[in-house]
Amino acid sequence: MSTIPSHYREEVLKPFFNYVKSGESFYLIGAPSVGKTRLVDFVMGDDPDALWAGEDYDRDWVKKKYLGEDIATKIWLVRVDMNNMQYDTDWRFQFYELLLNSILLTCNRNSSMEKIEPLKQELAGLDSQVIQSKDALMAHRLFGMAVNMICQLYGIRLCFLFDEFDKTYGTAMPHETFAQLRAIRDANKYRLSYVLFLRGLPEKLRDPLENEGFFELISRNMLGLGTLFQAGCAAHHQPVGKTP
Repeated sequence: MSTIPSHYREEVLKPFFNYVKSGESFYLIGAPSVGKTRLVDFVMGDDPDALWAGEDYDRDWVKKKYLGEDIATKIWLVRVDMNNMQYDTDWRFQFYELLLNSILLTCNRNSSMEKIEPLKQELAGLDSQVIQSKDALMAHRLFGMAVNMICQLYGIRLCFLFDEFDKTYGTAMPHETFAQLRAIRDANKYRLSYVLFLRGLPEKLRDPLENEGFFELISRNMLGLGTLFQAGCAAHHQPVGKTP
């Protein structure tokens, strides 16, 4: 069990996982230092203290708590840390390679490795092809191929969690990349979703007309992350359900 209390950020994580369960894309907004990255750590089961202390630590326990074990096994949360991007080189090539590599890392941490070993090998091969090619178009095509394979052949649902996404959303990402992400999602509707962790409102970071299709995808669903003090006050004044 994580060293963070099991009821941590329930006021946010209940609607968060409702969106994940429904296959909807959304964004979570919070001021600097409010705990967005810590929330991602918690959701992903990457609490450093728990990982250090527990040999039998179940990194999917938060997902199982909110989704139930049966559904949780069919949904992969794919963490994409935008701090791993280098903005002074070919941006689109790096971005799609990062997405592929993030899927591969998610695959590697899956507890049922025997069942998905062929998938792991295929993903590793695709990522290797992309790295060797250093070609943005190939990276885009092979990422789309990987998503289609995972969602349609293996029946796994993907939910990408984009941490530290403000710079990417505001200025770094070319407008056509937004359209490409929307197209890949539309080909895998309700089997692929995107979650953006932001400091500012997306319409303030970028003119919605520049990425209209993608903006429509996320703009209907927003969650706000306040300080832990604000969350504690909200929990004090609102009924709180039992925690398993």
